Amino acid sequence: MADVVNGWGSVPDGVTPAQARVSWVPGNAMVIALTGDLDSTSVPVLASAAALVLERVPRPGVIVIDLDAVTFLTVAGIHALHHATDTAAAAGVTVRIARGRDRVVDRALTATGADAVLDSYPDRLAALAAGIRGEFDNLIRHS
Repeated sequence: MADVVNGWGSVPDGVTPAQARVSWVPGNAMVIALTGDLDSTSVPVLASAAALVLERVPRPGVIVIDLDAVTFLTVAGIHALHHATDTAAAAGVTVRIARGRDRVVDRALTATGADAVLDSYPDRLAALAAGIRGEFDNLIRHS
């Protein structure tokens, strides 16, 4: 079962309200799947979803923020991705960004240089397939 986090307040004409679906993935990972516009009015949706995930006991080893259904991404949205990544890292959790199919997301991440800083993958499956932090270390220790 997934939790859904919705945007707040009124939404201007022509703007798709943001929504986040949070779901557990077997293997100690959680996915935050965002839809709609990720801008200054919808940043609280991502922040609430990330807080919801980080409050879980036990915490996941990896959070994948899936941007496949994001239709618009602003600098405020990118800042929120950085903030979610930093907050999770402070809790010992890795964040991976799944860019998805929309070129809007790729262009925004590239234009701001965020693609060079955030741990990003072409899609959710690639982000999940990258493994959980510590798995490689455990393999080395037990070899």
